[in-house]
Amino acid sequence: AKGANIMGRQVSKAPRKQYFLEDPDDLTIVGLDTKDGPEHPLYDKRIKFPVDANMAKNIAAIGIKQPIVVRKNGPYIEVVDGRQRVRAAREANIDLEVEGKEKVRVPCVYEKGTEADLFGILVSNNEHRRDDSPLGKAEKCKRYLAMGRTEEEAAIMFGVSKQTIKNWLSLFDLAPAVRKAVDAEQISASAASGLVKLEQAEQESKLKELLAEAEKTGKRAARRDTE
Repeated sequence: AKGANIMGRQVSKAPRKQYFLEDPDDLTIVGLDTKDGPEHPLYDKRIKFPVDANMAKNIAAIGIKQPIVVRKNGPYIEVVDGRQRVRAAREANIDLEVEGKEKVRVPCVYEKGTEADLFGILVSNNEHRRDDSPLGKAEKCKRYLAMGRTEEEAAIMFGVSKQTIKNWLSLFDLAPAVRKAVDAEQISASAASGLVKLEQAEQESKLKELLAEAEKTGKRAARRDTE
């Protein structure tokens, strides 16, 4: 047999890529650590966004579990995919060093190829990521809390604010029609949480108003949650 069978599923023995741990300060983010601009194939304008503080807290707590993709370019190790994780790791290490704790190292997978090949990896990894729905996150959060964890711990694990955790949990107190609208991204979890104190009939009435207004203006009732 080519692989062991566990619970009816075969385990492949195909070789896996080895990853290496690197100090985030030893990694080069094009355009941030260099003077390159949009003309460079590895430039991504999102490096100019503020560092995600919630991601930094999460990384400080559990490290980085998903390896980033890098390439060797002379003496430099350039980030192909994973810029935000590297930036957040650098931020996390500032606090960890002050606290006298071991600093985070970043798991890296090395890729070779033309600049077009590497740019394709950058695009593919970003465009094909699919975020969980607010209700899906709420279900997972509820299960996590049922295991004896606190809302503060959940906020760190999910990489969001405590208020977002409360917004997710409030979804279970909403009328089915409102939950359905949240799941369809017609209304955000934060907007829906504002309806919790209303009776279910009032929630549904308010939802109709929000959706009607959205249809009139050609916009969704509320933005998708990104906290």
